[in-house]
Amino acid sequence: NCDWSSDVCSSDLNDLGVKGVGECGVIGLPVAVLNAVLDALSDDGVEDLELPLRPDRVWAALGARRRA
Repeated sequence: NCDWSSDVCSSDLNDLGVKGVGECGVIGLPVAVLNAVLDALSDDGVEDLELPLRPDRVWAALGARRRA
């Protein structure tokens, strides 16, 4: 048995008075991609990158580790 309830509360932060509900599904995506890139580069000694990931940051991290 499942009980369901709903509380309506508007937002004062926008003209429509609505709150967003679709953001929750994408919150973990950037971190998941970052972890995948770090895992792929771990054999090359890359241990840390910052978001947002950009090609120049990835190449710089690879270059710095290869020069070390």
